[in-house]
Amino acid sequence: MGIRTLLLFACIAACSSNGRSPDPLDCEHTQSPDSKCCLSDENCTGGQELCAPPGASFGCGVCNTDPTACGSDAECRGANPIAICVERTCGCSAQRDCVPGCTSDAGCGIGQSCNLTTNRCAPTECTTTAACPQDFGCIGNRCLRKGCITSSDCDGFCVDGLCYQEAGECRAPAA
Repeated sequence: MGIRTLLLFACIAACSSNGRSPDPLDCEHTQSPDSKCCLSDENCTGGQELCAPPGASFGCGVCNTDPTACGSDAECRGANPIAICVERTCGCSAQRDCVPGCTSDAGCGIGQSCNLTTNRCAPTECTTTAACPQDFGCIGNRCLRKGCITSSDCDGFCVDGLCYQEAGECRAPAA
C-alpha cells in the first residue's frame, strides 16, 4: 500500500461523521473543567454521574423553601407588564415566581419562538421540517427535537434519544 493510499484512508477516517471528529466524545464545550462529553449515562464513569444534554441545568442541590410568589401571570403583571409566573427552578414543592417574559424570539431557546400575547416561549410553528432548525423536525406543526437511536440519525449527536448539535456532559447530581 502506497503513502497516497494511507493518506487517503486517514483522511476518510478523520473526515467522516458529518464533519465531526471521529471520536464523538471529543469535544470542548463542557461547562466544568473536569467533566467529559457523553452520549448516554453509560459514557459517564464517575460513580453517580449522569449524561446531561447540552444546555441542561447543573441542578440546585438544596431546594428553596421560600413561599410561592404567584399563582398566575396576572399576579405578576402589576409590577412588570411582561412578567410571567413560572415554577421555581430550585423549589422544593413546585413554588412559583414572577420572572421577565420574552419580548422577541431572541429571548427563547433554539427551536422556540416568543408568543407576544403571553410573553412565553413555545415551540416554533411549522408546516415542514425545512422550517425548523438543524436536529429538529416538524412534528404536530411544531419544531421539536428529532428522536434518535444513534448519532447517524442526527446532523449532530444523539444524546439520550434526542438530537443535539453538541454531545452531552457527564455531571454528578447537585449536592
